[in-house]
Amino acid sequence: NLQIRQTGLTQLPHSINSLVNLRECSFEDNALTSLPEDFGVSLGELTHLRLTNNKLTVLPPNFGEGMTKLRCLSLDINLLEVRLSH
Repeated sequence: NLQIRQTGLTQLPHSINSLVNLRECSFEDNALTSLPEDFGVSLGELTHLRLTNNKLTVLPPNFGEGMTKLRCLSLDINLLEVRLSH
């Protein structure tokens, strides 16, 4: 498990993808404004990801692509907008 909460963190390092056996991850209550473009591509064991209460405005285009075991995703209290394509 990895918990980095209430630290004022504004961005994640690209090396987060090297934690290939990570199962639960929490970056709650920080100041993240974006995620690395390749976030999660190697996190196939991840089951829980908590990004609640940050300042995220957009998710990377391929977000979640490598997170095949993800069961719980928390994104509440962010600045995300839903954009529907026609």
